Amino acid sequence: MAYLFKKKNHGRYYLCRGVNKRINGKPTCIGVKSLGKYDEFATYFQKKQKMISIEEQVHFEYGLSRAMHELTKQFMFEKIFQNNISKRTKDKYLHSRILIMVLNRIIFPVPKSHIHEWFMTSDFVNYFDLPLEELDKHKIYRSMDLLDRYINDVQEDVAKSILIMEKINFDMLYLDFTNQETYSKNEDSEILKKGYNKRKRFDLRQVNISLNCDAHSGIPFFYKSYPGNMNDPTFIKQYAPTLRQHLKSVGWEKRTTLIIDRGINGDHNFKMLRHNEFDYIGGLKEDDFPQFFNIPKRQLRNRYTKYNQQGKKNIIHYHTQKENIYGTEHLVIIAYSNEPDQKKIEKIKEDLQAYESACIKKLEEWKKDIAQKTFESKINNVEKIKKELKKINKKLFLLLDFQITSYRFELKWKIQKKQDEYEKYLDQMNKYVIFTNRQDLTPKQVMDYFYQKDKIEKNFQILKSNAYNYKHIILGPMFHKRDDRIESHVATCMLALQLYQIIDYRLKKKQISLTTQQALAELRKITCYYTKLENNPIPIRHINSLTESQKEILQALEINIFN
Repeated sequence: MAYLFKKKNHGRYYLCRGVNKRINGKPTCIGVKSLGKYDEFATYFQKKQKMISIEEQVHFEYGLSRAMHELTKQFMFEKIFQNNISKRTKDKYLHSRILIMVLNRIIFPVPKSHIHEWFMTSDFVNYFDLPLEELDKHKIYRSMDLLDRYINDVQEDVAKSILIMEKINFDMLYLDFTNQETYSKNEDSEILKKGYNKRKRFDLRQVNISLNCDAHSGIPFFYKSYPGNMNDPTFIKQYAPTLRQHLKSVGWEKRTTLIIDRGINGDHNFKMLRHNEFDYIGGLKEDDFPQFFNIPKRQLRNRYTKYNQQGKKNIIHYHTQKENIYGTEHLVIIAYSNEPDQKKIEKIKEDLQAYESACIKKLEEWKKDIAQKTFESKINNVEKIKKELKKINKKLFLLLDFQITSYRFELKWKIQKKQDEYEKYLDQMNKYVIFTNRQDLTPKQVMDYFYQKDKIEKNFQILKSNAYNYKHIILGPMFHKRDDRIESHVATCMLALQLYQIIDYRLKKKQISLTTQQALAELRKITCYYTKLENNPIPIRHINSLTESQKEILQALEINIFN
């Protein structure tokens, strides 16, 4: 197939003719010939415009699709899919379909059944070596079934590739957990279960997801889907040996420090982590270690400066001491923030309001019960009533003043906020207790890692956002019913998330002020046009000129979209 294109040489553009030929099933350029200066051709056709008739003109999104495809080539995604999946099956196009599913998640996420339609709107359709019938939805679902089977091998090979290309290591990893609700009603599913949902969708089944990310770059590695009703401590007990095996499989034999959430507590959990060659930085809960939270603020004489995402600084006052916790000595840091966390304050207000509403609802029920059953009512005195209200939420019970009277089988109440207790509770919320078994780290290093947990939270934010906030990846809503397809959907989203965060990391290294969202939007503007002229069998292919911003982005990503 012959085609025309514009090429820059020594500061001037020339019109060139290229010839492609399929070699071993792939389109390969076998010859390029310069036809002359592009400006001269443009001038000639302008003069002859009355003689020229355009039969057809079509355009395709080009820049973002081509850039993301080139990025996957750098990290050998297609080769990894081919080696780990296609070679184990008789489907020679399987690796290409999986690659297209991953590319779709970062370019323009659509349901798996609409992949074919999206593909036709991209310039992929003009150069991807894949028959269009291979994107039939049934073959897409078949690819998902097989991806789930070999996802661990794929994870490890992708991790190796990223480690080499980005020159990072697994010395420090953030580990955190999230969940994603689904509209599937599959009651036989092993992973779709009802559990604690972070978005309060307790009416829906969900899948839990664990994720690691590098503490320096924020690039995610090693994810795992597991039942939606399994709590974090139970899961980490099962997953720690698997994570250690992943690290060894990619050649990382050293110890790894996990920066973890306060949800993983207990002597057995931390002994298990140390047994699997993990160190850790985490937080202690007030219920388990009240002695640290009761240390007066006047004893917190050291100062640490924390900066938020907007660059605003917050002074943290802290005190350090060494304590024997969970069977070994730890560095313990008791810290107090002068700047209250507004999100936490709003959350407390919402929780307190919800608790008060729950108490009033119960009191209304008991009022009816007492009126109807009199002496036979199980709730027949004020102390018993208060005891039952305390069971609903022990902490919040202490923040409210319950004035309850019961006289002649008539129940009355008045509920007020205890302002002193409330202020004290908010003040206590600003206190953190951080601990680590890494005795070689300074308090500042420990706090640096602990307070940069937003790197792992940013990954979850991108994954779970909707199309109004982020136009890429979009993990949910999920409508898949089968467990293998749910896990494959999560896998394609995670692979796309790795690409997204690699872009973010490279932009920051080059000190480019654009966000990843803005950079992808800029690349999306690069369009490819095909113009068919009358009496000319060869369409003219033209790509709009790049802006300086687009050139800067491509340079930072080390990508050439004009190969």
